Amino acid sequence: MNLKQLTFSLITFSIALVFGPKAVEAATLTTIVDGISNARGASFGPDGTLYVGEPGIGGDGNCQPSPSTLFQPICAGNTGSIVKVTPDGRQKRIFQNFQSLAEQPSGNQGAGPQELLFDSQGDAYLLTGFAGYPGNRDLELNTLGQNYELPPGQLVNFLLSPGLSRTNRCDARDGECRRSESARCGRP
Repeated sequence: MNLKQLTFSLITFSIALVFGPKAVEAATLTTIVDGISNARGASFGPDGTLYVGEPGIGGDGNCQPSPSTLFQPICAGNTGSIVKVTPDGRQKRIFQNFQSLAEQPSGNQGAGPQELLFDSQGDAYLLTGFAGYPGNRDLELNTLGQNYELPPGQLVNFLLSPGLSRTNRCDARDGECRRSESARCGRP
């Protein structure tokens, strides 16, 4: 190490020593939502309510080794949901029992309900997805996978689950979701 590098290192260390603790003390983090498995996209509704996607932890349904998990088995289940957090901090699971995939037995790397978004009329759309071959998705999404070959070792019928990877139109008031034939949502 030459003198120039030593001087630079000493100055950097001195600055960090003097100003570092103040910066750390100034940083405060607040947990808004807890108890969510594999939390995903957070979005706000027209009324200021926060919605957080919970892909879930999979389950004991169909299991296959997946390249996305270094060939650890990922298994299907109905553990996905959307968590609603009101401006006063109360949280409630809505749109429950959505299909979910996750590494087993840990429940990590969940895939399922990703995000709830609202269009300009305030209509809610729930995006769901999974870590599989795009050619196995709903018909309106099949064009995404037509130009790609199936990765070696992944089965063509890998988790052919009709509730995965689709857009649903949802009513945040009554908790009902219906399959959307058109995806006209976007970020507000």
